[in-house]
Amino acid sequence: KQSVNEHLINSNLVEPVCPVKFDKQMYLKMVHFRGRSKFWNEVLMRIPWFKPAEKVNTNWSITTLGRNDWDVFHPTFFNPYFLPYLNNKPYVITVHDMNSELYPKMREQAFQKEQVVRKASAIIAVSENTKKDLYKYYPNYTGKVKVIYHGYDDKTFYFARVKEPTNNVLFVGSCVGYKAFDFTVRLLSEIPSVNLKIIGGGDLSESEKKLLD
Repeated sequence: KQSVNEHLINSNLVEPVCPVKFDKQMYLKMVHFRGRSKFWNEVLMRIPWFKPAEKVNTNWSITTLGRNDWDVFHPTFFNPYFLPYLNNKPYVITVHDMNSELYPKMREQAFQKEQVVRKASAIIAVSENTKKDLYKYYPNYTGKVKVIYHGYDDKTFYFARVKEPTNNVLFVGSCVGYKAFDFTVRLLSEIPSVNLKIIGGGDLSESEKKLLD
């Protein structure tokens, strides 16, 4: 997996490789025609010379798995591409949420997740609520679930006391898909006293900027 995470690189846990900038999230911000996600999956990703981050990372992972010099594999997504290359070794999968089970448009990802969750040696849930949702949708695999919260650098990120209450609403992360950015903006536009603050997720697209206007 390519990474520009400074903590991973400084720990010598990953090999430093040049990151590939273009990926599906960037593509979804650039184009806005109906069916663009399906076009990415079924057309662009099948073109041999088209090599976005997803393809490069997958090929790198397969090559690394083939060395067989590892003990436990931890994939970062539910794409089951790695299953034929494990050589009967264990893997652990992290589940952040159950959005793919909740939203019909993400049915393909839900199918892939079920394959990966079913065969995992252990499943990490990032919260007690995610664990509860996992039990709901995958009751047969409850014995493999362990809650491990996300870590963070407490010198960089820390809680600050707010002297006075504010009318700010914080929107964190990408504005695409299930994040319901459009709905959030339209809802808050009906409450003039509220300010929307957006952090993370990269630059806003032109259509997102227009929506905010």
